Amino acid sequence: MITSKKLFSAFVLILSTTQAYATCTSAQKHPEGKAENFNINRELAGFSEAKSQLSQLPAAQREVLKAALMVEMFAPNRPYDLKYSEEFLSSENFGNWFYGAAAAALGYTETETLQAAAIVLRGITPTILLASSVYLIFLVISA
Repeated sequence: MITSKKLFSAFVLILSTTQAYATCTSAQKHPEGKAENFNINRELAGFSEAKSQLSQLPAAQREVLKAALMVEMFAPNRPYDLKYSEEFLSSENFGNWFYGAAAAALGYTETETLQAAAIVLRGITPTILLASSVYLIFLVISA
């Protein structure tokens, strides 16, 4: 039987071919380079709330929407592209740390965080990702 998690993993692996690097979590001390007006706790609370809301959805839909959220927030020129942000200009190291912390708050494992990073770095848009989710959900229902 094909599970939604297997489908999502296969979908992510097809899209991603980047090397894996260690991820960061909010439990670690953040690196230097944080914008003074960037409130880590407030920003991470939004990802925790999203996790709570998404937990009410079926697994296949939840996983695709989590990935879409990460793309929407962290892709180049998006709100949390902190190294180029006009509002929260921060170092690349801090941006990478915050990405890992946000992914952890959303419920990603380290492996899933790295896979999602590959999607974000490739600039896969939420529209493409969500269109693909319809196909994935169809496969899960059909299985």
